[in-house]
Amino acid sequence: MSSLSRNCQIPKFRGCFMKRILRYLKPFKKQINLGLFLIFLASLFNVFLFYFEGRFITDEIQKYYKDRSSFSVPFFGKNIMHYIIFILCINLFLYLFVVMCRVFFNKMLISSIHQGMRDLRQDLQKKNHRLPIKYFDSNTLGNIMSRMTNDIEVISNALQQSFSIMLASFLMIVMIICFMFVLHLFLGIIVFMMIPFSFYAIYKVFAKSQKIFIQRFDESGNYHGFLQEKYTGYKEIILYNQQNTVIEEFSYQSKCLEKLVFKSNFLSGLTSPIVCLFTHFTLIAVSMVGFFLIEGHNTSPFLAKLGVGVIGIGLFRCFLQFVWRLGNPIIEIGHMSVLLQSANAASRRVFAFLNEIEEAPEVLKPQVIANPQGEVVFENVFFGYNKRDMLLRNINFVAKPGQTIAIVGPTGSGKSTLINLLMRFYDINAGTIKVDGVDIRELKKDNLRTIFGMVLQDTWFFKDTIWQNIKYGKQDATDEEVIQAAKQAQVNYFINTKPNGYQMQINEEADNLSQGEKQLITIARTILSDPKILILDEATSNVDTRIEILLQQAIQKLIQNKTAFVIAHRLSTIVNADKILVLNRGAIIEQGTHQELLNYKGFYYKLYQSQFQK
Repeated sequence: MSSLSRNCQIPKFRGCFMKRILRYLKPFKKQINLGLFLIFLASLFNVFLFYFEGRFITDEIQKYYKDRSSFSVPFFGKNIMHYIIFILCINLFLYLFVVMCRVFFNKMLISSIHQGMRDLRQDLQKKNHRLPIKYFDSNTLGNIMSRMTNDIEVISNALQQSFSIMLASFLMIVMIICFMFVLHLFLGIIVFMMIPFSFYAIYKVFAKSQKIFIQRFDESGNYHGFLQEKYTGYKEIILYNQQNTVIEEFSYQSKCLEKLVFKSNFLSGLTSPIVCLFTHFTLIAVSMVGFFLIEGHNTSPFLAKLGVGVIGIGLFRCFLQFVWRLGNPIIEIGHMSVLLQSANAASRRVFAFLNEIEEAPEVLKPQVIANPQGEVVFENVFFGYNKRDMLLRNINFVAKPGQTIAIVGPTGSGKSTLINLLMRFYDINAGTIKVDGVDIRELKKDNLRTIFGMVLQDTWFFKDTIWQNIKYGKQDATDEEVIQAAKQAQVNYFINTKPNGYQMQINEEADNLSQGEKQLITIARTILSDPKILILDEATSNVDTRIEILLQQAIQKLIQNKTAFVIAHRLSTIVNADKILVLNRGAIIEQGTHQELLNYKGFYYKLYQSQFQK
């Protein structure tokens, strides 16, 4: 099974992360407060409409049919139709007002949330550039991308939907209860008793399902990481006939995620039927009690002793409507709690990313090398991801300006690790690394990295033109400088044979370029940036003989008057190096020129002979 295919473990829940999300909305407080006022007005008039329909329409019609001779309405007299039309027009106007208040509230809310999420995305992107390389070594790209895209989208959607609906629902509940108490205290108390039970049920469901939602989003991130890993290596999967194995792993991941989705959705879906049950019980209770209070019926002696008076049919109808309408906002709050659970679980992952330990901070007054010469010194350098297991031990060497330093050794000897330390992708455990006499820990990181240029075996391109990919090494380069760099890199001819030449679009996988063309373009990019120290990591290991000759010619032009570190398994490519460092098991066991090491007849000699023996 993949490393991602593991039993899901429920992480410890440590409170609500939504409080931290709401801080991103604080700059838009005025806009949100205005929206809150509008939704308050909308809720107030919405509740008033229930009362309005019950009292001003139902009661007046009842009076009209009860005694037409004595019926009279101010301003309308006995004309009941004109009165009803007038009341309906007012009713329509109030509905339109409620709708407009909601529209403007949603506009302000959505605008504020989108701006807040934009700021959160920017913080994530900034954090991304402050994280150490080891974070990306230990986390899958799919999982990281899931946090920066899917999780942010979940938070944004949840806030947009739940914020407005929950607020409107809460205000609706408060308004309805207040109206009920004012209209008839006894019936209001009966209805009010339903609310604590409903919210307690929602709370219990929320608490039970929250851990499942957290686990669901963690597994969703692992699922994205699994897909990214497999789709990236789909050629290797086919080459080694591992399709069935991948299908089994995919099935395992899908089942694990499916179970969590089912559990979370099932638990969160319990709120609606529970609240509906309480609503129907309350409706039955109000109907039974209200029947004895309607005008025309004998009031119950027991109720009469309590001082409970009679009510009209319109008011009774109004109360029944209030009870039914009261259940809807409580159900809506239950539904929105599901979205908030999703947002809380997603925000937990987002802020876990923001809380990750960053690269070691720069010193208070970092130094800058204005005119780098290219001298590099390693003094008693030790490095390991943990103190018990040192990957590099007691590394000592000096690279003088303009020298070519070759680094050789078997797989796992520490060649790439040494280069990563030089670029300060990792900080050493002991010793010092100096560039031009300055400890790299005292240099500004951006200044340190502008001194270096890299040509790697695994080239990197972004989806744009060849021109822009070369210019990436120096954004302010002139057209002449770009073309000259391409010529020096021996790639100008190849580019001109492409459709649209320099303006040809490189696709996302960069598979519309050959491996040799990619490395030549990378060399052109490096030539354009004109670094003082170069790192060549297996730069000619995956190309044919003709391209390799062009690459060697381009590299020779590239390293002129520059300090160069060359990592190569094929020792024939570094026989002219000024110094060769031989690494084995994390230590430099030999160093010298090619001829010196051959004469020494040690590890390098055996390595060299093994590559050229017939």
